Amino acid sequence: MLSLFGLVLIVKQINTRHIIENMELHCCDKKLITLNERPLHIDHQSCLNADEVYPKCCDSDSVLEKIDSSYSCTPDLTHRIQIIANETNLVARSEEGFCVDVENSVSLFKLNGTEVIKVKEVEVEFYPKCCPVDYFYNSTTHGCVKSTKKLDTFFREKFVRVGLPACRIIEDVRVNTIKRWNESLQLVQNKVFDEGLYCVDKDQDNLFVARACRDNYDICERIRCVHKCCPDGQSFINGSKCYDTFVHGLDLSSFAGNVDNINEKCSDRFIINS
Repeated sequence: MLSLFGLVLIVKQINTRHIIENMELHCCDKKLITLNERPLHIDHQSCLNADEVYPKCCDSDSVLEKIDSSYSCTPDLTHRIQIIANETNLVARSEEGFCVDVENSVSLFKLNGTEVIKVKEVEVEFYPKCCPVDYFYNSTTHGCVKSTKKLDTFFREKFVRVGLPACRIIEDVRVNTIKRWNESLQLVQNKVFDEGLYCVDKDQDNLFVARACRDNYDICERIRCVHKCCPDGQSFINGSKCYDTFVHGLDLSSFAGNVDNINEKCSDRFIINS
């Protein structure tokens, strides 16, 4: 019988960047950016709070995009970077002030009525969540599910990076305890994963799941590997182009016995051992 966590997904290969593990920090290391005598605090640890960040320029489902020579709020088609803010959609109110939003990366903008001016890109620390905000990870379907009720927030960061789109091999690990050292992750099994090479979420049973990048196919000798055509969080829509969907996972629970085409590495049929 196939174990739900005895699964490794092999996705389209994209180069990953290795980041050296950092030492443990015992305090909050802040950066202070001063703009026109008004400070903008961006924390490097989990002590960022709503009073220390500016409002989000657009609503929660939109990002700023430069069209011709001006910025406008457009639908967020990827949801790969999300900002959690108490106040949103400052642009729609044509007010003056500062706000943050996503234009490729997190950036600070100045609003002069209807005019939106990009001030600079800012460095922030992201929480590596496997699914978008308000979604949980279904460990059976290996996809994201939008919650019908308000989810308990298990992290304090206001900036979220979603999924592992650059991972070649992804392993799901259910854990009881999660320890983070300055953005690297140590699981209770004493495995350590560096920044950018893991994500964390809760599943349908409200248990923690860590999804970790692997770069060695040796893991496939002990865990059945499934070749996935699109990167993590993406799937085909009306053709062979991959789009960020997050909700279309790989539900292997309905398969029984053996599936053929064992040498076919990218298809709609997956290789499973019963």
